[in-house]
Amino acid sequence: GVWGQALAVSYFLDLAEKMKSKSYTKVAMDGARYLVSLQCLDFRYPECQGAFWEHMPSGPMCYIRDAATGCFGLNRLYRATGEKEYLDRAKLWCDWFLKYGCRSEYAWPFGTFDFKRRKAHSEKDVEVPGLEDAGDPGEDIDGDWQAGAGLAFYYTGLHSGEKKYLEEGLKPMMEKVVATYDQHGHNPAMAGWHGDSPITLGNDDFVLVALMAAFRLWKDERYLKHIKARTRVHLDWMADDGTYPNFEA
Repeated sequence: GVWGQALAVSYFLDLAEKMKSKSYTKVAMDGARYLVSLQCLDFRYPECQGAFWEHMPSGPMCYIRDAATGCFGLNRLYRATGEKEYLDRAKLWCDWFLKYGCRSEYAWPFGTFDFKRRKAHSEKDVEVPGLEDAGDPGEDIDGDWQAGAGLAFYYTGLHSGEKKYLEEGLKPMMEKVVATYDQHGHNPAMAGWHGDSPITLGNDDFVLVALMAAFRLWKDERYLKHIKARTRVHLDWMADDGTYPNFEA
């Protein structure tokens, strides 16, 4: 999906910087061309403009948390190249998210954006290309992992200098994260997979990193308290061979 494309581009840019290799830069920029092709810029559909398609241009859907990682990639490209187009695209995605991709309370991400209906939702039964059984009826439970999307606002806010992305995107998400951990604690026995539990077992989709970013900005001791607690839980989850449950590594 778009998340994997964005992370691969970012990794190759990192390699290019560390190894001083033009070949890695070329691979990263080849990947960047596909990444930007996944962003909808069709002015006829304002509800979709700025959103990412998940797997292919003009596909039927995207997972909104995955799309946030696409925005990470745009910011990484802007940092590497200084080309304003990448920052403009990152801002466009953030603006789309705040208007169409989240609930107004806490700027909390919906699960999925349906391009056919031009509507975000958190229904489990989603049409995903290549999957016959997309999910069960009902709605996903809001989970801590969704707030990893806050990093898109952190990077975009820092690069653009526009505080609205920090105050309207990152901060409200982190407030809900704190409330979730205050309510449910950090006990792995309370944890489950994405959509099944408010606390995720294993892959938290960068929410811990987002909380660290928020602490760097605002020095809120509540954030630090949960960073320490969650870090201990993550260390407890590591198996003897170094692996983690549910793709966390």
